[in-house]
Amino acid sequence: MIRFGWIIGFFCLSFFGIAQQNETYERIAQRFGRLWNTVPQEKVYLHTDKYLYSAGETIWLKAYMVHASNHRPLQQSKFVYVELLDSASIVKQRLKIQRTKACAYGSMKLPADYKPGEYTLRAYTYWMLNAGREFLFHKKIRLGNLIDTRPEEPTKEKQKRKPAQVKDDFDLQFFPESGHLLTGDFQSIAFKAVGNDGLSLSVSGAVYNQQNEEVATFVTGHRGMGKLILSPRINERYYALVRDENGREKQVDLPTPEAVGVALQLTYNRGKINLKITNNTSLPADSLYLMVHSRGEVLLLSPLNNYTGQLSEHLLPAGIISFSILDASERVWCERIYFSRTFADPTINMIADRSEYISREPVQLSFLIQKPDSTPLPANFSLSVTDSYHVQKDTLNNDIRSYLLLSSDLKGYVEAPQEYFADNSLQTREKTDLLMLTQGWRRFNTADIVKGNYPKNEYFLEAGQALTGKVLNLFNKPVRNSTVVSMNRYDNKVKLTTTDSLGRFYIDGIEFPDSTSITLKATTRSKIADVEIVPDSDFFPTPPSHLPKQLVNKESLSDEYLRVSREKYYNDGGMMVINLDEITVSASSVKKEDGRDFYYSGMADSEINAERLAKFPTMRLIDVLATVPGVMVFGDNIRIRGSMESPTLMIDGMEAIDSSEIMYLNAADVEEVQVFKGSSAAIFGVRGANGVIAITLKKGITPNRISSPSIAHIKPLGFHVPDAFYVPRYEVDSIRQQKKVDLRTTIYWNPDVETDADGRAVVTFYTADNPNNYRVEMEGIAADGSICRYRGELKRR
Repeated sequence: MIRFGWIIGFFCLSFFGIAQQNETYERIAQRFGRLWNTVPQEKVYLHTDKYLYSAGETIWLKAYMVHASNHRPLQQSKFVYVELLDSASIVKQRLKIQRTKACAYGSMKLPADYKPGEYTLRAYTYWMLNAGREFLFHKKIRLGNLIDTRPEEPTKEKQKRKPAQVKDDFDLQFFPESGHLLTGDFQSIAFKAVGNDGLSLSVSGAVYNQQNEEVATFVTGHRGMGKLILSPRINERYYALVRDENGREKQVDLPTPEAVGVALQLTYNRGKINLKITNNTSLPADSLYLMVHSRGEVLLLSPLNNYTGQLSEHLLPAGIISFSILDASERVWCERIYFSRTFADPTINMIADRSEYISREPVQLSFLIQKPDSTPLPANFSLSVTDSYHVQKDTLNNDIRSYLLLSSDLKGYVEAPQEYFADNSLQTREKTDLLMLTQGWRRFNTADIVKGNYPKNEYFLEAGQALTGKVLNLFNKPVRNSTVVSMNRYDNKVKLTTTDSLGRFYIDGIEFPDSTSITLKATTRSKIADVEIVPDSDFFPTPPSHLPKQLVNKESLSDEYLRVSREKYYNDGGMMVINLDEITVSASSVKKEDGRDFYYSGMADSEINAERLAKFPTMRLIDVLATVPGVMVFGDNIRIRGSMESPTLMIDGMEAIDSSEIMYLNAADVEEVQVFKGSSAAIFGVRGANGVIAITLKKGITPNRISSPSIAHIKPLGFHVPDAFYVPRYEVDSIRQQKKVDLRTTIYWNPDVETDADGRAVVTFYTADNPNNYRVEMEGIAADGSICRYRGELKRR
């Protein structure tokens, strides 16, 4: 969409060559329109209940999926992937969260044995991978642990690994305004200094010409960034001698001055954006065009009549704005990005039913969300209420506004992005402009779009779950028209399809949660030879390598917070981790009638013996397990009550790969089943953390470990089934009077709060026992793309 009439004073449409100009307008407008409407990019933002955690706690999260240009809720991709990576960028957990409306929510349980340190949450859709890994969402969290105090034992890999040799150096880069250092005029040159940890450094120095004459000095103004003014001469080269805050010195060359080119300078003054264009080409002014776009939406495309002019900032949308100079042949000569601070935030009011609250008291919060003109604003938001004493305010990560308007459109790491939204002062504007001048990459490549060159979409739009793969014959050649049958153990549905000319199959229209086992069977008309079915493996992007460890040198979690979290973990039934001295355990094993014996025999909490199993000879073993107290079976997913993960399965004394090995066993095949949970599972060591089910087969029976190559048993990543955030119901006297201390630090979490037709929403919950004030944080997206964000406080006594 092209908008005219926004230019004040100097830039106006010329009637000279209007047909050719209109043709240019239309052509470029269509190319940007295709990017904006036909193949829209996505953004994902993750709101969590907090960013400081203890092992044993749960990360509560919500993912917002929006159009990358207008930030309206986008119902395009069906799933969001959320990963938890440790300080070595190893994926510790991965969730596939199903979208409902334009959001997706879930939770991650942090095991008691997670090591303390800095972790990263990464969120994305498959479709987002087309824009590049740099545009996936990242959020740093800090994890503490007073539950597991065992010293870390060095693994063989760590013993073999040599200490990394970190170069004691820093990096300094210079960025001429709009990209080119032109001769013959004064030009602004920004710079940025970072250490080998990827974080900013303060530096100072001077610029010299080839005659070693000092021509400029500079010093950082904000987070390693600053700028200097230079008038480059033709055939002259420049270098800088710089010293960092640690006393290290180095010499850095400036970009080579160019005699031919176009440069654009922008300055802000009293609501106006002043533009100055330097044209060191043979092209006349009216053959050049000024183009302005916001996140791929063209706002202005007009020929030049002069080399200076003004724009009113209030006519621009908030966020990153691209200013470019191009010619009739669609060559982009230069580009300058600018951050517009025309925020039109909704008005959000919170009304609490009391001025302050006591322990275990009900709280009712009423929210009213309105547009700037005071009309109701339909919105969906998530709400977090935390103990403000124990849970520090997050000032290092993005909030929803800084991410959508700033960080998500820049290719590179932005330190403390919320600082650029602190206020609208000239100092904050200057800091933000330094970021614009030094951020060399952005989401929308103007030069490519103008030429009609779009990013290749190598990754599909995931509108639902599907199974893919290929079928091969004895000679490893593709088999066409092979029938492929899938059986989903979650709902026992059977789907059929046939392979194409390349031997590929595609099965869609299925739904299954995580840990679901699926059987695939390939058949052909030929009865002579078998075929092999090869399912495609799940694909996930490689871990990020460009994220510095921003929390390393920050104050760690307080011991008091960790002690409170540990006590809550134990009160809620968490398993204690104790560091014991080495001991030797001896016991007499119980032999079976056929002479077999296992070290764990006779130590189970409960068991199903042969006599009981004989009563259900035709029943599947997994269905028999569902009758054992404390054992829960969902489809082919097995859980022992109190654990979120699958128990270890032992078959005849050997650990099974997964539950698929017992799917085809009947009760008649089994001699005995033993269930270990809690302290009895300690005999299995770390394998017993989620309980153990030990199965003894009758003599001569073997588990289904080997099958035909035409059959494949797979367990792809399925969708995450979210837990509900538990809030005590203290309106019941017996619950309110319990002596068990309520030590919640996340007091309330609600990922799906919807306003009514009047823009109102009401939530209720109960306070905890610690008498600390509460921090209320609300984030969300309105139907029109407005960014909703509220910070408030509740008083306790």
